[in-house]
Amino acid sequence: MTLLFLPETAQARSFSFIRDAEIESTIRLFGAPLFAVAGLEPSAVRVYLVNDPSLNAFVAGGQKIFINTGLLTASDNANQVIGVIAHETGHITGGHLARSQDALHDASAQSIMAFVLGAAAAVAGQGGAGQAIIAGGTQVAQRSYLKYSRIQESSADQAALTMLDQTRQSAKGMLSFFDKLGDQEALLTASQDPYVRTHPLTRERIDTIRAHAARSANSNAVERPEFVERHSRMRAKLIAFLGSPAQTFRKYPANDDSLSGRYARSIARHKMRETEKALALIEGLLAVLQWKVLGFLAIGVTLGAIFGALPGLTATMGVAVLTPLTFWLSAEEGLAMLLGIYGGAIPGGGIPAILINVPGTPASIATSWDGYPMS
Repeated sequence: MTLLFLPETAQARSFSFIRDAEIESTIRLFGAPLFAVAGLEPSAVRVYLVNDPSLNAFVAGGQKIFINTGLLTASDNANQVIGVIAHETGHITGGHLARSQDALHDASAQSIMAFVLGAAAAVAGQGGAGQAIIAGGTQVAQRSYLKYSRIQESSADQAALTMLDQTRQSAKGMLSFFDKLGDQEALLTASQDPYVRTHPLTRERIDTIRAHAARSANSNAVERPEFVERHSRMRAKLIAFLGSPAQTFRKYPANDDSLSGRYARSIARHKMRETEKALALIEGLLAVLQWKVLGFLAIGVTLGAIFGALPGLTATMGVAVLTPLTFWLSAEEGLAMLLGIYGGAIPGGGIPAILINVPGTPASIATSWDGYPMS
């Protein structure tokens, strides 16, 4: 993971960018289907990771999307990140960046006119009236720009919802992310996350997304397993690299034996210069990903599918009967094979249920009701 510090002259401050091939690949995996249905060339859209703990994402400089690391680590699932990417893509397709500049120019012109009229009134001896004109003109300009900004946000929401439907993904992630931010509108500006300040939220917008999620045929669409795993690893990597080891160990305790948990703890051990412990965790991950282990996993899936397809035999029975085959295997190979047997038997039970209306396993009874009439 590489940190790059680049100046951002428009806001007179520096942005710290992160370059990490794995995380960038994950974000591109999430965004590519959205870019494609939006009519954009996926390779032309650049996504930048900003090393900032606050929740924010924005579009700048054409087809460039900037996402804060704080937004990624605060996301609960891949669907929330995808919802944000879809929203920002809506800004790109709508040409909102250029139009915002025009709206800002108009608001500035209104403020300048109010200042000139107020100054003229003050020179004429009406100091109080002059101050009122200046203050009133500034408020009108601000309200005019915010109204335009909210219109753009609603437009980007609609575009995002269309993209999610076209890619057959649920809008519930987008809804849950906006729900997180909705209550912040009542906070003082200094206490709000930047996303709230740069993306004005209204209850009407959130209600619109909620109504769409309720009626969309894709509302209950399940996240792709690859998306779930990639999001989990991405969060673990960011939390471990950007946070302290103590924070990482609290988030991923020693009893968390998941891939992301071991990944995060190995990074934390590396940061503490405990190389041997870090390597031990990594070697455990690598052991699972050996070709031999994956081969036994594939054999287990095949045997499980056969067991599941035979009426009267269950996934649990398949594991019990075939366990002796693993006695001469290593722990990793044996566990992989047993996992494959169980995982293969469950869908395997659907084969006879669909073809001959006889469920292979009890879990496939409902499949015989729906699958067989369609075969």
